[in-house]
Amino acid sequence: MLEWFKEIFPVEAFGPLIGGVLLWFGLNFIFLAPSVIVPRLAERYYAPACVATVTAGRANFIKTVQEDEAAYKAKLTDWIVEQTAESKRQVGGVLGQIFGAYGQEGRDLMSAYGDQFADFSNKVGGQALGPLQLKAQEALTEWQGKKQSEIAAMRAQQKYADPASFCGCNISAAMSNNVELALYTSSLRMFKPKGVIDLENGRVFEAECGTAPVV
Repeated sequence: MLEWFKEIFPVEAFGPLIGGVLLWFGLNFIFLAPSVIVPRLAERYYAPACVATVTAGRANFIKTVQEDEAAYKAKLTDWIVEQTAESKRQVGGVLGQIFGAYGQEGRDLMSAYGDQFADFSNKVGGQALGPLQLKAQEALTEWQGKKQSEIAAMRAQQKYADPASFCGCNISAAMSNNVELALYTSSLRMFKPKGVIDLENGRVFEAECGTAPVV
């Protein structure tokens, strides 16, 4: 049985090939993968791509916060305008009711002094502007406080404050399996480890590195 197997699969002929493969794998495992190839790939490809992505994410976050605050301020401004106009309408309505109670004489008085009454309504109604602005400022301060709390909670999930440090950790986490790295480099990158695939797909290794520092 053994002789038959040797005739079909001559071990002596495959021995040097197997030895060469093992030697190449061992060289990659011990030296090439961890010390030469992977650091070079990280420096040339993975690190710049990661830093660019995190930097873009930070810029987008800042832009979103600024746009949200501008939209909230615009909403408060519209509210002030609406409430001031409503106050003026209410004062004018009260004057109309007062003079309307005097029948035609009151209506004649309103007609004769309409401009003055309108000015009076605007002045009295406009006095609500100060308190409305104060309420709007209080609402804005409260909104800003909540946003800062949200940002602080996000920062608490980060282990690194700058993109370069985070990306270094994320790349190391993706390439932490030395056996898979040796297979990756010794196969001339035909075999791609899951960690490398995850890294190229933008995965964040939160357990090891925390969330991306976008705030």
